[in-house]
Amino acid sequence: MEKWFTKLNEEIQLILDSASEGEPTITSPEIVAQEHRELQAKVTHLTQLISTYKDALDELRIENGQYRELISQRFGDIDLF
Repeated sequence: MEKWFTKLNEEIQLILDSASEGEPTITSPEIVAQEHRELQAKVTHLTQLISTYKDALDELRIENGQYRELISQRFGDIDLF
């Protein structure tokens, strides 16, 4: 019984120490809602970045095709092998 109580007391002390170090064990609904809004904003921002990069990639792909066509017209087909 003494070992169990000692172990329980140590675990309680660890929880109290972690709570006092700024790591809340219980979060309020307001904090959860704020974190949710922040995560939604990050997801929206990253989604916009992905869309922008995709558009830029598509534009570069078209431009690359146009350059290949111009080179082919000017120099003919080039064998790389």
